[in-house]
Amino acid sequence: MKKIFCGILIFFGFQGCKSPDNQNAKESTKSLSLPYFGEIVIEPTRDYDTVIKLEDYSISSDLNFYEEVVDCETLSMVELILNDLPTFINKSKEILITDFKKGGAVKDYIEHHLEVMEKSELERLLVNADKNESAEKQLLSFMKVVRIGFYPDEDSHYAIFDFSIGTDETDYRITIRYNNTGNFDSLEFVS
Repeated sequence: MKKIFCGILIFFGFQGCKSPDNQNAKESTKSLSLPYFGEIVIEPTRDYDTVIKLEDYSISSDLNFYEEVVDCETLSMVELILNDLPTFINKSKEILITDFKKGGAVKDYIEHHLEVMEKSELERLLVNADKNESAEKQLLSFMKVVRIGFYPDEDSHYAIFDFSIGTDETDYRITIRYNNTGNFDSLEFVS
């Protein structure tokens, strides 16, 4: 049922490729419209940056191409992710929590910051945290997506969700990667 719904979203939501009215133009371009990015040129390609505004914060997002030409089908998963962004953010948060519970890279990230941050920085950051929780879980609760990068030319690193306790507090991030079918691919602690 979920696949049918996704297919319907793509069919009805996708704006499709547009080419200029003047088909004989020497330097013709093809474009399409993507949520948050607006109209983008896909032939020849170029990279795009935007800011996605959510209810309580903003996320930097970028769309990156390695090839000079990309087809609309290749970008259909970008559109699907952007149209269903809250679901992908929640899915990513669940992946963070699962990795933390397993003692993986997220736990290492949290422990690293508990060790290196000044006590006053931690207190300021965690002022509204649930004091009934451990310091690790308090810090985990403050991780949020700070960047979403799209690489449509990549199969396994198609969409990258970067999570952080805050870009003012650290340059380190947890990177969650999705493949070109929208499935989770990998998680990594990066700087």
